[in-house]
Amino acid sequence: RPASLQFELQSMQNVCTKFLPRIAECTDDSQSVEVQEVAMELIVKLTNEGFMDEWDDDEGWDQLNLKALDGNSSPSVRKNALYLILDQIDCFDDGAGNDARSVASVATLSERQQIIRIDAIARWIAHLLTDGPIEVDKIKIELTDHIVHSLRDMPEHKNLTTSWTAMLKAIRSENPQQDRQEKEEVAK
Repeated sequence: RPASLQFELQSMQNVCTKFLPRIAECTDDSQSVEVQEVAMELIVKLTNEGFMDEWDDDEGWDQLNLKALDGNSSPSVRKNALYLILDQIDCFDDGAGNDARSVASVATLSERQQIIRIDAIARWIAHLLTDGPIEVDKIKIELTDHIVHSLRDMPEHKNLTTSWTAMLKAIRSENPQQDRQEKEEVAK
């Protein structure tokens, strides 16, 4: 891997912001997997530094997000695209287990937190796979394998793929974000 990403991004803020659309386009470069990987890695770093907060290009975000399910992209590109998606999902924004430095804290996530995260990922995938008039038998459910493989490759989220109890509860629950007390109040 070239050392090109081993620089202080803050000193490059103006340049990065100016060329952000072009960097995003490079994640779709059909001629070079390496260009795609470096561009997606840079996008993740820019996101972590807050450069993407003001980027309001919906088509650009859609392009980046779709990379998580793109069978023609490398596993590295899919994993980094999933990092971008998880950054956009509120339940991953609670400070527990959102980066590689907090692997230990992920192991201590409550079962409820795991259920909420699994459900949020499933909802995002379902929305993406069924966006528009798609017949049920035409939904490409096999693309979800890419998400599972990416999660397994993320030390801080790997446990979500092996937390069987949480997965079963997420499948059975209509809305896992509601706690027991809220459900009882709704039932009254």
